[in-house]
Amino acid sequence: MPHPAPADNRGPGAYQPARLNRPLAIIGGGNMARGILISAAGQHLLPVRDLICIAEPDTAKHPHLRLLADHVVPSAAAAATWLLSRERTPGDSVILLAVKPQVLAEVAPPLKALLTSAPRLVISILAGTTIAKLRSHLGATVPTIRAMPNLPAQVGRGTTALAIPPNITPADATVARTLFCSAGERAFEIDESLMDAFTAVAGSGPAYFFYLAEAMAAAAEQLGFPPHLAGEIVRSTLAGSVALLQTMPDDPGQLRAAVTSKGGTTEAAISVLVAGEFKESLIRAITAARDRGRQLGV
Repeated sequence: MPHPAPADNRGPGAYQPARLNRPLAIIGGGNMARGILISAAGQHLLPVRDLICIAEPDTAKHPHLRLLADHVVPSAAAAATWLLSRERTPGDSVILLAVKPQVLAEVAPPLKALLTSAPRLVISILAGTTIAKLRSHLGATVPTIRAMPNLPAQVGRGTTALAIPPNITPADATVARTLFCSAGERAFEIDESLMDAFTAVAGSGPAYFFYLAEAMAAAAEQLGFPPHLAGEIVRSTLAGSVALLQTMPDDPGQLRAAVTSKGGTTEAAISVLVAGEFKESLIRAITAARDRGRQLGV
């Protein structure tokens, strides 16, 4: 099994995103889709606005979505019709699936009709939905890339996994790398068999971090700080710690040891976490998330 390979846009020799110049239809106008579009637009990587269409059934969201695209439609069928009108040649377009997994069966039929006429690239961010399952709904020969961004993609700081099958053309692979490298720090190209594990670590990872922040703020309040100040102290502490982790070459264990003086206050705190099997509990939690992802994908 291949090891995960980073495809990022930082540093010498790193992947350099190329501006998209193909019609792009986004099926689903939720927070993640908007975050990806905002990040890509901010780096001037999207096609012109007239070549972007967003399908979103909730018309209350349409005014905000029109800030990102000239064409906002209420259904996948309308987006399919729009794509046909914008393609220079049949198949010269991209579909980003960004709906909830349970909606796939509803949006698939008009897209399948479109994809049967020509092989158009589909990129999916549907959690727990395998490429095989996507093709069962959209067509067995549809070129399909699976992506899993996490919540920080909404602010351009996401971490994404890409599962790019061998039959994907270099041009289509570049489209996926461009969209998701623009949405964050890193995009890792992994074997699809590792996607549920990635989701458990990185997709759910922000929730573990926020839970830690929540617990630290609760402790700060119990120790006498007013809620607003407790929150500010915790946010500042965690932000600085993340910056240090990104900057220093040491692994997390070494950094933790550097803060933990023998017989000191930090050692007293860490000993409580060790006694409570904090690390083991987190490993079990992440494994449970991985296993649940596998169940959802069946």
